[in-house]
Formats: sequence, structure tokens, C-alpha cells
Amino acid sequence: MNASAGASPYSTGGGGTVFEHHYGAVLLSHLLTATPVPGLRDEVTPVEVRFQARAVAAVDDYLVIGSVNNGPRHSLSVAVRRRPKLAVSDPPSVKLMTSLLTTLQEQWALLKAGRWHLAVAVASPLPASKALVRSGYYRRGRRWKHPRIS
Repeated sequence: MNASAGASPYSTGGGGTVFEHHYGAVLLSHLLTATPVPGLRDEVTPVEVRFQARAVAAVDDYLVIGSVNNGPRHSLSVAVRRRPKLAVSDPPSVKLMTSLLTTLQEQWALLKAGRWHLAVAVASPLPASKALVRSGYYRRGRRWKHPRIS
């Protein structure tokens, strides 16, 4: 690497932020085109995207709010992590899981009613995240048929 090229965002710790910004742009494109956001339900149209939504939920990266024909609101809390280790020995993973479980507890009634959803957006490929997603689908008694994860 030559001196004029500088350091890459990933080598200096900013790569996750770059990924988060890209993901935010994708969410905004869904909002602008009124296209359903994966994870929010196919019939739900996004009407609002909040960045850094700590004031609303413990999962603080994004909150997507949508509705079906101006009916009840549906929410999707999204934690964005480029390459989470998802291990109990990893403090950032523990913090991530704590935020997910806190939101689950705080929004339990809406989660149970199918009106609040949780997601972790990760850069692919990431084997640990695939196993986590599969496990979530199996626990809810659904067959595995997510097209993006093999």
C-alpha cells in the first residue's frame, strides 16, 4: 500500500459504519418506492425509517415503520453488524443479543401479535448468522425457505 492511498475504512475500524450507511440507503430506497422491506412482511408498505432509533427500542440502528392500507402500524427493529462473531465470549455479541432480548421483552405484545419484528443485517457470507436465522425459523415451526441464505 502506498502512502498516498491511505488506510481502508475496514482496517481503521470504520467498515461497519460504511456497511450501516449502505444498508440505510437500501431502507430509504424501499421507503421512496413504497416497496416492502424484507423482514417487515410482504403486505406492509414502509412509511417511516428512523436512523439511530435508541429512543424507541434497544435495537438502535434502524426502525422501519409500515402499515397495510393505512391500518395498524408494523415495526421492524434492525441491528446492523458487518461481521458479528455471535459468541458468548465476544462482548459486542453479548451487547447485540442483550439489545435484541430487551426489545423482545419491551415489545412482547406487539411481537406476539405479529406487528413488531426483529432483524440483524449482516454482510454475507457469514456462517454464524445463517445458523442463527435457521434456528429462529425452526423455533417458530416454519419450514426453511429463505431465498438469500443457503
